[in-house]
Amino acid sequence: MPWKETTTMEQKVEFICEWRTQKYSITELCKVFNITNMIYFSTLIFITYNKWIMCTMFTLAIVIFLFVMSFDCDLGLI
Repeated sequence: MPWKETTTMEQKVEFICEWRTQKYSITELCKVFNITNMIYFSTLIFITYNKWIMCTMFTLAIVIFLFVMSFDCDLGLI
């Protein structure tokens, strides 16, 4: 039976899932995934930053939508 090949993205997803369970220490996770602490922290910073960007963009979209809707209501279009 051949070994299961995984992509880098699949490994990152698995890494994050294991990290979120909080069952393992940073050192244990780094040993299991054969990565350095620097890669560990850079991955978490990248994910946190992207999550923040997505929340910011979603909030901005809501504000713009409400702003546009306020003009439509003033003009009697709605």
